[in-house]
Amino acid sequence: EDEVEGASQDSEIEVGELFQGYGTHYVDLWVGSPAQRQTVIVDTGSGITAFPCKPCADCGESYHASAFFDIDRSKTFDK
Repeated sequence: EDEVEGASQDSEIEVGELFQGYGTHYVDLWVGSPAQRQTVIVDTGSGITAFPCKPCADCGESYHASAFFDIDRSKTFDK
């Protein structure tokens, strides 16, 4: 069985679809425990993926496909 770096033994790994938008590709990530969906843009020119969390006041909530990540709901969040 394949192992994913950084995944705990009781983690579930799910592979999903890649969605094409207008000149952009999107993917749904399930983050935290319990999992919260975050739809992110796949940037093939960068090794970094980011999404806004709930404490952010100036991230433009109306511009995002998913609700902000709620760090208080996640048992596995760590700064």
